Amino acid sequence: MSLVNILVENLSPEIVESDLEKTFGPFGNVSSISIIKEKNKKFAYIVMSKQEDADAAIKSLNGKDLKGLKIIVKEARVY
Repeated sequence: MSLVNILVENLSPEIVESDLEKTFGPFGNVSSISIIKEKNKKFAYIVMSKQEDADAAIKSLNGKDLKGLKIIVKEARVY
């Protein structure tokens, strides 16, 4: 199993883990969700179990409205 990290940016202040689980869950198994608050920004890292599920989620959800803001969804680069 190859885990895939997804970065989700431009999150609404009201977003909680269950919102992201409901949003990303239909695309495949979500292994973990980490929400980070940094000054006035809120973003999240979502780990999915399969590359094809992550790719489908990224393609479908990037630019979509989630609680009033258009989210930015992309594969997180690990250095």
